[in-house]
Amino acid sequence: GDTQIEFVLENELVRRSRVLFLECTYVDEKRPVERARNWGHIHLFEIAENADAFRDVERLFLIHFSPRYKQEVIVQQIKEVLPDWLAQKTTPYLYSRDVRNINPSSNPPPK
Repeated sequence: GDTQIEFVLENELVRRSRVLFLECTYVDEKRPVERARNWGHIHLFEIAENADAFRDVERLFLIHFSPRYKQEVIVQQIKEVLPDWLAQKTTPYLYSRDVRNINPSSNPPPK
């Protein structure tokens, strides 16, 4: 759910997690960090700015992206904005975005 970067920065247990799922609603300059903060979200720029806080995290899964972003944009922004070492262990969780586009009535279950 919604959270802010201070949740990570102020909690050693979170920073030392082997696997961390973290919301990241906005990923580009079209939505500034201030907007993310005003709505209780984390911006990808904040993760990049505080990259050292994620040194001990083995796998970082980013979730809760704004629906305004295409999957390709999210993946590209992660590669461009985060330091290489952090981008390599970061996975955007995009599955739920695909599920919303499935029309169950057009795909009947197999017999």
